Amino acid sequence: MKPPQVPSLETLDRLAAPGALFVAEVDRPADEFHFQVRRAGGDRAVPTRDDLLGLVPPGSRWTDALGWSAYFGWPLEAGGWNFWALGAEEVHRRSSGPGAYPAVRVYLHGAPPVAAIEALAADLDGGAGRPDPPPPGVTVVPMSGATTAACRADQAAILRQAAAACAAGGTPLFRTAVLTEDEAFPLAGLPARLPRGVDRALLGVPEALARTYSPKARALLYLRAFWRPR
Repeated sequence: MKPPQVPSLETLDRLAAPGALFVAEVDRPADEFHFQVRRAGGDRAVPTRDDLLGLVPPGSRWTDALGWSAYFGWPLEAGGWNFWALGAEEVHRRSSGPGAYPAVRVYLHGAPPVAAIEALAADLDGGAGRPDPPPPGVTVVPMSGATTAACRADQAAILRQAAAACAAGGTPLFRTAVLTEDEAFPLAGLPARLPRGVDRALLGVPEALARTYSPKARALLYLRAFWRPR
């Protein structure tokens, strides 16, 4: 049996591409920003980049997350159509000068890609099974691992919960690891503001990265992790 992997663009290609309608990619190795959308299957009109700006990672401080990676997904509307986005994000070192940047690839499906999400989870930890779906609202999962590899099991658990929510008719947003504090907000605010069409959010927060967040961000994530409104 192969050893468990970490979230990667290559694994996403293998497990999330089948059945996808479109693929979007974001890259910025130097100073030039690249964002492209292309057809993967089907005959729908290709969504414009403006339709998919919500897929562009927010924020500009990525150096602290260098070497980390995560899977993410949520339902979205683009070009008058409803899609399910399933993507991977890797933080790379810039090829010229200091700093880091996120490389992102996202597959757009016409229906919740439950099987693909479960396959990504199995690739991370080699396990199987479907837990109870998380409740509506925001769920923060603290992760103690110091590296992406050390957080495989936690990230797999988040994927399985997201798959369970989709299978039960929910519309989750999930990030198996929040790589910068901007990715968590305004989701973790009080009150939380979920994107249109999303009924719950699952956020994996590595403690190693959360130590680099602002005091306000850490406080809000702490509250979300240990307090839920009734």
